[in-house]
Amino acid sequence: MRKKGNALVLGLAFLLAVGCGGDEKKKGDPAPQPLVYGSRTCVPVKFTNQSGNEVNYEYNANGQLIKAIFGSVYEVVKYNSAGQVSKISTYESGANPFRNHVLFTYSSNGVLASEITYIPTTPSDSTTNKPAEVREYTYDGTNRLIEIESHPYRNPNIISSRDTYTYHANGKVLISEFRGSSLTLNQTREFEFSGGKGPAGVVPYLKLQMTYGNQIIFNKLPKTVVLTSYYPDGSVNNQNTFTFNYSYTFNSDGYPTS
Repeated sequence: MRKKGNALVLGLAFLLAVGCGGDEKKKGDPAPQPLVYGSRTCVPVKFTNQSGNEVNYEYNANGQLIKAIFGSVYEVVKYNSAGQVSKISTYESGANPFRNHVLFTYSSNGVLASEITYIPTTPSDSTTNKPAEVREYTYDGTNRLIEIESHPYRNPNIISSRDTYTYHANGKVLISEFRGSSLTLNQTREFEFSGGKGPAGVVPYLKLQMTYGNQIIFNKLPKTVVLTSYYPDGSVNNQNTFTFNYSYTFNSDGYPTS
């Protein structure tokens, strides 16, 4: 399973380099004109966290993110006709490069419905693999995530984990995590958000990474996240505040370059 989401999103600070097509000034270009908003799309090309770890992104001609490189590990991304991420294959350099495939399905209104993880039947062989785990997502009438359940592919009646989501009027989200064969409450986490949107929210793959890694369905990367973890008896385990700092450099056209 992919476990990089927490490190990817919950860094104390990061830099997100942004690339835009056609930004270079050519010799003989006319004098700059007043800024006119067009359809040019700027996309993140590199993510650097406070520790200096980098993730580099590659795109196809349609502007879709098709590869994410995490050092020796990389993910190859496929899309369906609606532009949604349909498959992510994870590889690692070395003798046995293939790790897994994850297939994603969506409901008729476009929200993530399920994901199935396939693992290799033979190490390094990405052509013969078998389904291992299924995660299913449930939403309320306003498309807010209210439950995630995981079970082995061959045993849909054996629930290995369940996370339930409760939304409060003050904007806080409470996540209760149940684990084990008896689905005993393992811990409760409370998220409090503030701040505005970050550029990662416009890229489907990055939105999916935030969802998968942190189990939160949001269309924005907030400025500040306060995370409080509770023991099953309700006492506080720990509390952490995560702050996201965005730094941008703009060219003469007003588009971000880094």
